[in-house]
Amino acid sequence: MGRRPRRLGRVQDQFPKLKPPAPVLRVADFERLGHCISAVFDDADKWQTMVPRLKVAQAHFALAGDALVAVLRKLLEHGDVSEQKTSELYAEVGHVAGQLGLDFQLPMNAAAFTTRINEIQDGLEAMLDVKIATRTLHGHTLIRVTRGASWAS
Repeated sequence: MGRRPRRLGRVQDQFPKLKPPAPVLRVADFERLGHCISAVFDDADKWQTMVPRLKVAQAHFALAGDALVAVLRKLLEHGDVSEQKTSELYAEVGHVAGQLGLDFQLPMNAAAFTTRINEIQDGLEAMLDVKIATRTLHGHTLIRVTRGASWAS
């Protein structure tokens, strides 16, 4: 047999002793297995530096063609989105979507928009390098989108 079966056996032997960190990817089993394999071959640090790139790639795959990505990217070109009611941001998003010809691809109302943002928040944050923060105040949901370091010019 070749080297590969021996390598797999080595990973199998070490597996019970390994303690992977809490996963950040939706494919948690893949992430944990990657950590274990890399730990056996003394590449755990290398694997950990790859995980954020995998998270971005996963977001790109999951959100490819999503109108909200294009619209938020356009809005963020002018700076952070200051804290505001989600209904106000929905109106802004609708305006920009109309300019981009994407208005029929967006959620139909502010409540559906807020739900959609919450559903894909992790992916949006990874793909756009932003932090999305929401909170409730006096019965209104407020939202703020802050750009990450990659937005600096």
